[in-house]
Amino acid sequence: MPVDAFALTRGATQPVTSKQEAEKTWEPKFIGEMLSPARIRASHQRRRHKRA
Repeated sequence: MPVDAFALTRGATQPVTSKQEAEKTWEPKFIGEMLSPARIRASHQRRRHKRA
């Protein structure tokens, strides 16, 4: 997912203009979302429904 798409859907008011801004501001939020328990639970439920 491009950084701009991720940031704009999460409240950024301008496109991300530098790699440093992306690393400092948006990378921790992205990693947090990827490791969140809600996301992990949802992926397990999707896999369970595909088998049925």
